[in-house]
Amino acid sequence: MTTAVLVLLNLVNTVGEFILGNAVVAAADAQVAAQTTGFDKEAFIGQFYGQYFLWTNLATIFIQAF
Repeated sequence: MTTAVLVLLNLVNTVGEFILGNAVVAAADAQVAAQTTGFDKEAFIGQFYGQYFLWTNLATIFIQAF
């Protein structure tokens, strides 16, 4: 039973990361299509993931502290 739960947890985590990554790339591609010049796709993706992991880590610290 424990092994099945661990496999399910890893599957959900992996699929979730895949969906999030595709959504971020799609949003960056939409910004590229909307703007003619001056948009840095890599910076957009990096900024998103920087903020995402900042808030995720802060929430984790808060939850573990209390």
